[in-house]
Amino acid sequence: MNALDDVRATLRQPDMTAVSAIDVRATQVLRPAGALARLDHLAAWLAGWQGTTHPRIERPVALIFAADHGVVAAGVSAYPIEITAAMLAAFRAGASSVNVMARQLGATVEAIDVGVGRPTADFRHEPAMNAERFTEAVTQGRRAVERCEGDVIVIGEMGIGNTTAAAAVCASLCGGKVDDWVGRATRRRWARR
Repeated sequence: MNALDDVRATLRQPDMTAVSAIDVRATQVLRPAGALARLDHLAAWLAGWQGTTHPRIERPVALIFAADHGVVAAGVSAYPIEITAAMLAAFRAGASSVNVMARQLGATVEAIDVGVGRPTADFRHEPAMNAERFTEAVTQGRRAVERCEGDVIVIGEMGIGNTTAAAAVCASLCGGKVDDWVGRATRRRWARR
């Protein structure tokens, strides 16, 4: 059993009675068919996880996990790996666009260092993480969530080279050509203001 299996085993299941109640309520609202369908699904999902037929978001929290990707050494990014540390500092200082958006919503932001200055291995040549490092990262994530006092947690990540790493993981798990998973990524317009 790996660290993720352990986490999944402790998750409670959604309250399907609450989900059904929200679904029924959505059908009773007068509007064009399909209007706000995505919002209805989100409300039902939230109701299920909060275990209530009247879901609310009063204390939103954003957790941003930052780390360096070893594949950056191959030149996969328009930016140097040091930008990850600069972004982590900006998150913690409240000086990033994520912080500005969070303030507008009354959300708090916590940035967690899970490997800044300690790049993973270059996955083109070897596994990016050994079992110990993987377990360490999962443990840090689990602890961050456990100490969170929000009623909704938004999880994000930051790390130069993250598009390449995410594309590799998606291609490995879901199949297809790597080109199908790789998007434009960040353009070179980095500027400190």
